[in-house]
Formats: sequence, structure tokens, C-alpha cells
Amino acid sequence: MHTLRSETPPTLGIVGFGAFGQLMAHHLKAWFPISTYDPAFVGQLSEHIGSAVMADVSAVASCDIVVLAPPVDQLRGAIRAIRKHLRPGAIVLDVCSVKVEPARIMLSELPDRVEIIGAHPLFGPQSARDGIRGLKIALCPIRAMSTYRIAAFLRAALGLKVFLTTPEAHDQEMATVQGLTHLIAKLLIQMEPLPTRMTTVSYDLLLRSLSMVRHDKRALFHAIELSNPFVKGVRDRFLILANDLRQSLDELHARKDEIAVNKQFDVRPATLSDYDQLCALWEILDEHHRQALPDRFRAPQGPRREATFVSTLIDGPDSAILLAENLTKEIVGFLTVIVRRKPESPVSEQRHYVEVDNLVVKPSERRIGIGRALMNAATAWAVHRGFCALELNVHHFNQEAVDFYSAVGFALSSHRMSRRL
Repeated sequence: MHTLRSETPPTLGIVGFGAFGQLMAHHLKAWFPISTYDPAFVGQLSEHIGSAVMADVSAVASCDIVVLAPPVDQLRGAIRAIRKHLRPGAIVLDVCSVKVEPARIMLSELPDRVEIIGAHPLFGPQSARDGIRGLKIALCPIRAMSTYRIAAFLRAALGLKVFLTTPEAHDQEMATVQGLTHLIAKLLIQMEPLPTRMTTVSYDLLLRSLSMVRHDKRALFHAIELSNPFVKGVRDRFLILANDLRQSLDELHARKDEIAVNKQFDVRPATLSDYDQLCALWEILDEHHRQALPDRFRAPQGPRREATFVSTLIDGPDSAILLAENLTKEIVGFLTVIVRRKPESPVSEQRHYVEVDNLVVKPSERRIGIGRALMNAATAWAVHRGFCALELNVHHFNQEAVDFYSAVGFALSSHRMSRRL
């Protein structure tokens, strides 16, 4: 077989001569004699189309390097059409937008006598209209010895930035990089006509990214969204967060008059310098519980909470104290958030969630939205860390707290009961 270092250039065959196949031929014509096969061009053998010569399937498959460029759902059929013609030592690459499924198909369908490399040029005809130098390509060695030579050629001759990866790692990243990009683009296209006159720089960049994928074929969108095993998880999480944000904005709209009052205070994470004011609020919370349940709660002899305990809550990776302070920097309320991890058992699944505890608002500052603002901050803290549930415990006597938690979306999940003996 020829190598990329041979005096005689290796032959290159492209199977599938759509828009991207033609883009490849245009940029590789200076380095390889190129022939191509595509059922759509049957009847045009020996004709020059763009930068390649149309040939029959056997001639294209017998090249030194064979690039598979059909849609993912046609890849298996394309391989079965060429495999008996492949020469020993040939290099076979696919350029599909996903890699796990094509890698599996190529390993199962291609003969052992050829090398296999998965490739994903991270650009298309629209993004490459000004040239490909400086653009990116991912290579996945599947069964290959020539990957590093291919990578060196792509860097030196074409000026591409090459990333060596595995099919699994590739698809995990593309689930966000492509899965979200094309999903958002589809939604924006359905919202057209979009404004184009009075625009911001960030909006113009959004429209530019939209133009790069606007004309992609439906088959590409389906391959990205349906053939990548990691996309569904990313898409579901994105839509959940979008729905949560919509609900939050709907709530804010319903409470816009209250929000005007909320401008009188800020919510932030606590620091140890807040210790004394936090202890004063803890005393309000503790006294409330002592009065309701004197047989269970008593006044501490020393600080309301030890400084080391408070420091652990503030500085710990899995906890925080979120507080509200007014314009004079007086702390008027706070709550704590703590990550809880419950291992699985023979009868229950493992559970990871964030527990809200110690919510207290200074009596003179209640009913102006401070508790809700603190709970919104707790929600944001949990979502930012990837959690999808908040939980809390509340005593039965504390009906005011029960009503508040119900108003901000909490629902009863269990009863804890006791009996005196």
C-alpha cells in the first residue's frame, strides 16, 4: 500500500458525494488523485464532478484510502457495497457526525485486512466557506496503525487542529456541542421571522451560528439527535432546566410587585464574618421550637452554634449558608443547604438530593419575599451542582412554615409520628 510519505501519492476514494464529499474533494485534490462513487450520480462514470472523477464502486473501493461519507443510516449498506473490493492494508475512514455507532458498524462489517479510523471534521460547507485552515477535526483510532501519520498530514498540509479521542469520549462531548446547537437552531428557525435590524453583537453571533446549520439536511439532524447515545440525557436535562426557568420567570412575573420590595435586600453566601448575626437569628429559630416543644428543645449554655460547626457549613464542598441582608448590611434571614447521599439498599434506590434546613427570617421583615428569595437561591445552588430535588423536614406544630413550603412548591412525602409511653 502507498503511504502518505510515498513519492507517488496514494489514491483516495470517496463513497458518498454530497455537499461534504464535494468539500473534501476540493481541499484534497492537490494531494491525491480522487475518484468517487455515489448512487445519485450513476450514469455519469468517468465524468469530472467538481474535483473528482466519478467511477464505479469497485474502482473507488480499491483505492489506498477510502472515505465513507454517506448518512449514518446508510453506512452499513455502503460498506457492504465496497468491502469485497477493498485491497489489503487500505485505510478506511468514516466522516459521520457520531462515532460510537459507525465504529461498531465498521468493526462488524469491514474485513480484517483493512485499517479503520473514525473521523469527524468539526465543520461543514457553511463554516468552511472561507477555508478550513485553523478548523478542527477529531480522529478515533478503531483498528489502525496509520492514525498518527494521518493526523500529521492533516496538521501540516491542511492546517487543521487534530484531536485524537475515542468514539465514546467523542460522542459524550458532541452530545452538548452538536446536540444542543442543532436543537436550539431548530427551535429558532420555527420562530422566524427573527429581527435583523436593531441587533446586539451577541444576537448577531447567534444568527451567524444559526446560518451555519440552517441548510443541514434532515438526515444530519436525525443522526446528531438520535444516533448519539448520549444526546438524550443532555437534551432532557436542557429541557428540564428550560422548563424550570420558565416556571421561575412565570412566578416572578406574578410577583413583580413583591419583587420591587425585594430590591431592599440582597441574597448571598455567608462568610464567617457573619457569625454573630447568624447566631442571633438562630436564637429566634431555637426559641420558636423551645416554646412549641419544651420537652425536646432547650437553651444552649454557650454559643447558639459553635463557630467550627458554622465554618464547616460555610466552607464545606457540599453545604452552604445563604443569607439575605438589607441595605444597611443587617442580616434579616438565612437558610442552610446540605447535600445528602443515601446509598442503595436491597429495597431502595440510591438517592442524592439537597436538604434545606434552618430557614429563619427576622419577624419584623417577614411577608416581603425574603423567605421565597432564599428558597430560590437554594434551588439555584442545587441546580448548579446537578441536583434535581430539594427536601426538608418541618415540625407538625409549625403550620406557618408548612403553608410557606407548600406555597413555594413543596409537597408532603411522608409523616413521621411519635407516641408517648
